[in-house]
Amino acid sequence: MTAKTLPCVVERMPKSTSHDDVGSNEQMLRFIIKEGRNRQIRRMCSALELEVTSLHRVAFAGIKLGGCELPGQFTDLTKEELSLIGRGPSREERRTPEEREQRKLKKLNKKRNR
Repeated sequence: MTAKTLPCVVERMPKSTSHDDVGSNEQMLRFIIKEGRNRQIRRMCSALELEVTSLHRVAFAGIKLGGCELPGQFTDLTKEELSLIGRGPSREERRTPEEREQRKLKKLNKKRNR
């Protein structure tokens, strides 16, 4: 048994009309989880005797995966998304030119006062 995770929201999605199998018994569920474990959705469905035929992730760590519907597709991350994962601009790059100049002067004054 592993540690408990945050609560999950499960929504039943309307049946898609794009399925060729009109008489099929398939239902689509949407899981919204804030914290997940390896194979968590498959295990939850298995506990309820539901068969998982496919999974499609639409977001991860606050980054939406729009435009990446097919395997192999990719898109560049925005500046906001990069900052979410800690790869955004450095603290120095976020400073305005005026702030950078003030910081340089402060460092120079500190050296002079020693």
